[in-house]
Amino acid sequence: MNYSTVFPLARHSALPAVPLWSVVGPVRRGIAPVYAEAPTGAIAFNQKCVRPNRTVMMELGRSMERPGERGRERARICEGDIMVNSTGRGTLGRVGLVSELPPDNEVYADGHVALIRPNPKSIRAQYLWYLLSTEVFYRYANEALSVGSTNQMELPSSSIAHLQIPLPDDGEQVRIVRMLDQECGRIDEIIREQDFAKELLDERFAANRASRVLCGFNPITGDGVIPAGWQPASLGAVARLQRGFDLPTESREAGDIPVVSSGGISGRHSTAMCRPPGVVTGRYGTIGRVFYIETEYWPLNTTLFVSDFRGNHPRWLFHLLAALPLAADSAKSAVTGINRNVIGQLRVLRPPLDQQIAIAADLDAESSEIEKIQAALTNQGDLLTERKHALITKAVMGNRDAL
Repeated sequence: MNYSTVFPLARHSALPAVPLWSVVGPVRRGIAPVYAEAPTGAIAFNQKCVRPNRTVMMELGRSMERPGERGRERARICEGDIMVNSTGRGTLGRVGLVSELPPDNEVYADGHVALIRPNPKSIRAQYLWYLLSTEVFYRYANEALSVGSTNQMELPSSSIAHLQIPLPDDGEQVRIVRMLDQECGRIDEIIREQDFAKELLDERFAANRASRVLCGFNPITGDGVIPAGWQPASLGAVARLQRGFDLPTESREAGDIPVVSSGGISGRHSTAMCRPPGVVTGRYGTIGRVFYIETEYWPLNTTLFVSDFRGNHPRWLFHLLAALPLAADSAKSAVTGINRNVIGQLRVLRPPLDQQIAIAADLDAESSEIEKIQAALTNQGDLLTERKHALITKAVMGNRDAL
């Protein structure tokens, strides 16, 4: 036995250990697909299809031309196959079970994914999936089985095939799978409910923010009742939006200045282009999110930033921009993005400064409370996920206390 390929769970398990190749078909990578713009009836299964939670999302695959006979034989995916991401730090070692295939489509593994086809006479696909979806396998794949440099990491199919795994008898596999399906399903349902609760909190806050800063006023048509003392205006009259500045990655120098992209802070630099406070939104890429920066910063050219608050309260203006349909016009363009001249014509309402300050303070307080609740829910979800991983690890090691 080559000890270097003994799965750590097998070392500490009372169950007999066997090489993976003895209970599955050939472990092999897929093929290099020829992608197609239009549907062809064939889909390339890529690493994105295996999600961080070890589930499979076929809809993330890409349309491809049907391969030749050798490609079909090598890479066609069947129900019950186990897919292992095999390149790149972070995604390498993720494992997914193909429980069903899309109708009217053939699915093929691409060259970054290894395909494992369990022999139903020797091992249950669900048991093997639970075994390989443990954090133990993920770490072992990255730390012991992978080869190459940090940015060129590969998980050789031969290393997977020669892995020694614990193998209970069929009846025990059935019991393990049945218990894990029940317990993991219960935990996953709780986590889904928590995620739904966080989404509801976000939706409620977004609705309340729009109500406070727009008061039912339609920013596209300008229709609506104007509260006493508030003034209708164009967004361009309320704030001056300016395009950010180019800063290639290779030109950045070590420093503490946040570099802000359309998705938020994406790096650091030694020099700032803008003084605080900063209100920044995406011009291309991620559109509609708005960021508030409290230090000197560098907004990239994929963003628009407020270069003149025109006497308005910065936090109120942040909430106003976050409530506006900034991406409404982007769908009309051949290149997805927003035009500052177009969004500058959006109709808004400007309350007196003291009311701006009060509105922003109320919204900030509400947002802070929501963030605390969401953080608590996230922490609970993390603990449940740890509990699930521990449960799976104990079960596949043959620990009957877990059963």
